[in-house]
Amino acid sequence: LVILAGVTIPLIDSMYTDVKVEAAADLVRARWAEARSRAIEEGRPYRFAIRAPNMVEMKVAPDTSEFWSDSVNEPGDRDDSPVFSLEEKLPKDVRFVWNGPSFTAGLPSDSADAPMSDSSSRADGWTRIVTFYPDGTCSEDVELTLASPGTRSVRLRLRALTGSVSLSKGDVDRGDTP
Repeated sequence: LVILAGVTIPLIDSMYTDVKVEAAADLVRARWAEARSRAIEEGRPYRFAIRAPNMVEMKVAPDTSEFWSDSVNEPGDRDDSPVFSLEEKLPKDVRFVWNGPSFTAGLPSDSADAPMSDSSSRADGWTRIVTFYPDGTCSEDVELTLASPGTRSVRLRLRALTGSVSLSKGDVDRGDTP
């Protein structure tokens, strides 16, 4: 029984880790959909950001100075209805993999809206990945990868014009990426 358990437990743990990466991808897709629908419904931009350098936290909130230290948008006069803002972590051992240039394509590096590399940080620690606008579009096409050591990565692609998300599986992460 001990030998059987010694062989079975790592296999089950490996399968469970694959499920966690896919669940994390579903969570990010859900947050993108929520941010887009809130932007359309409330008539104000919503931002999706991740916290660098740990790369496991995400945040969705209106793109205003009330929620983001680098926002150029003021809160403005809104009704007294509650504002949607959410911070959460990915499942244990799953992290965002920074794809660098794919986030900043077409944006000037000194732009307040431009996301930063994982080596730099804003005063509040959040790195903007994408902003969703009230017309249903978003700031740019985004490619985001989720990974866990020893499992296949999952790549999410968000189209700026339509807000549609596609998902694909990548290579096995050997744990050597930052």
